[in-house]
Amino acid sequence: DAKRELHNLTQFNISVGITDKFLEAVKNNDDWHLQFQGKIYKTLKAKELWNKLCESAWKYNDPGLFFIDRVNKYNNGYYMYSIDAPNPCGELPLPHNGVCALVNTNLTKFVENPFEGNVYFNFDAYKETLKIAVRFLDNVIEISDYPFDDIKERVLGDRRLGVDGIAGLGSTLAMLKYGYDTKEGYDFTQKISEIGRAH
Repeated sequence: DAKRELHNLTQFNISVGITDKFLEAVKNNDDWHLQFQGKIYKTLKAKELWNKLCESAWKYNDPGLFFIDRVNKYNNGYYMYSIDAPNPCGELPLPHNGVCALVNTNLTKFVENPFEGNVYFNFDAYKETLKIAVRFLDNVIEISDYPFDDIKERVLGDRRLGVDGIAGLGSTLAMLKYGYDTKEGYDFTQKISEIGRAH
């Protein structure tokens, strides 16, 4: 209900952890306990809660659903930790006390001679920027102040960082004179993604 009033938590992404057990309770119209650390605060029909989540997501664009059992099933760090929740913007599932340092790149900054006959994307500059971004994020991890020692230990041990996204893809494709839904557009986007994974 927190986002149902437009002045509350306007800059926050809210996700609700959904378990397989909850989904089974929804299917069977079973009772569901709202509990935290073993204390039950309220009991209601699972289907009633599910409908409320769906209505809120439809009307207020929140909450998102975080399928926690599914995430942990495919957790590639399973031998070190289980995943508790995503980060506040929902890009990255994290363990208890986990933190991530993320940045994205604006692709339009790498288009030379936009909209012209000799337009091109400067892949060399893009690759160099990715290297600098990774170094920068590692430095951020190193020099940041952490509120608790447990968080600091987790962050310095895991060193989770990433150039996690791109901005301006549609504008970049237009500047390069590639249609958004064309082979050229797909090929360009694929190449950008492959470069990002390599760095």
